[in-house]
Amino acid sequence: MVARTETAFADIQGNREAYEAAQDIGIEIQWQWKTAEDDLVSDECAMNADEIRDIGNEFPSGATEAPQHPNCRCDLIPIVGA
Repeated sequence: MVARTETAFADIQGNREAYEAAQDIGIEIQWQWKTAEDDLVSDECAMNADEIRDIGNEFPSGATEAPQHPNCRCDLIPIVGA
């Protein structure tokens, strides 16, 4: 569980850095919360499903990025030119 959560956190942080670097050169990027879309999705994650936000802004659950809890399987995908 710890390895999965920490790996997801590192993945999101790497993506965030890349998206912010793209924004620095004028590319507009937001991100969209994606869940595993199954019966194991937590209530907090379900609140955020398919929501789009500027990077760093809160999603409906109050989280600014995934993972928002241990064993979270959510991801944030880029929305370019939003």
